[in-house]
Amino acid sequence: MPQATLLNPQVITQIISDTSIDMLEPLLAAFLDELVKHQQLLTSAHTTGNIQQVAGEAHALKSCSGTFGAERLYQQAMQLEDNAKLANSHIALLSDDVATVIETIEATRKHYQAYDFSEIKNAVSV
Repeated sequence: MPQATLLNPQVITQIISDTSIDMLEPLLAAFLDELVKHQQLLTSAHTTGNIQQVAGEAHALKSCSGTFGAERLYQQAMQLEDNAKLANSHIALLSDDVATVIETIEATRKHYQAYDFSEIKNAVSV
């Protein structure tokens, strides 16, 4: 199966259609802030061995990444959430999944910050 994209432009187009072009930047800024917050909370939960919190943060990341078209992060967060539910008290079993999700959060943030949304905005405003 091919690797999912960091950003699905069709989702961004839908966000603009559902709200407005003017709302895109503040919504994306809030999304990027949420990624930072959940990355910190996920790291803390993993470090302290709190599997329930790992699952909760994975669920939150799955939700916000799905909303904003971050497909790769969505898939990895879903896998982490599922694995956390199966890990019982074995936090070490989640280390690779947590590391992958954290790396993907970073890649997603960088990609969204560097992405030129003007093409999407222009297509929607036509």
